[in-house]
Amino acid sequence: MLKESDLEALEGVTFITDLIGEILAVGPTQWNAFALENNAPELTGQWVVGQNLFNFISGPNVRLQLKRSMQEISSGSDLRLVMQFRCDSPRHRRLMRQAISPIRSSGQCEGFLFQSVELRSEERPPIDLFDFSERERVASYDSQLPIVTMCSWCQRVQSQSQSLENWVNAESYSAAEDCSNVRIAHNICESCYAVARPR
Repeated sequence: MLKESDLEALEGVTFITDLIGEILAVGPTQWNAFALENNAPELTGQWVVGQNLFNFISGPNVRLQLKRSMQEISSGSDLRLVMQFRCDSPRHRRLMRQAISPIRSSGQCEGFLFQSVELRSEERPPIDLFDFSERERVASYDSQLPIVTMCSWCQRVQSQSQSLENWVNAESYSAAEDCSNVRIAHNICESCYAVARPR
């Protein structure tokens, strides 16, 4: 099984899990820098190692899709999942590539290597939708707030507006709607569902 020192040598934000998603190790330098850059000190390596990955993933369909992918990867000889996804913060738009690969010993899958590499990042005016901590705080006071569904992979928003398409980018949605007092629900849009499969 890979160790923390192995993960440090890899590019990007890396971590390994066992077969059921328990986080066994992270590449601490990149992992911690990314957590702090996104104002999430509670997600530094010392707090997440030993936790289950699925505790940090919102949306039942998102968790189910990832569990299915991990099961497929563990049973196939050369299967892995590689896809691009967005990982935005309120002030940054980020495009990343994630690979999920099996870790095998004697032909048996023992766990998974997750590796996320930033492909592009750009600053932009802040978008409230991506301040997830604030959205949770506001929602804890008012359970009647409208729910906005966001795709966990492309971070487009499902719009109920007649003037917008069904799934629109967060920038367009934010410009057309008031996003400050909403609850966020995570799901997978049809486009991402079609490509979020091991190959």
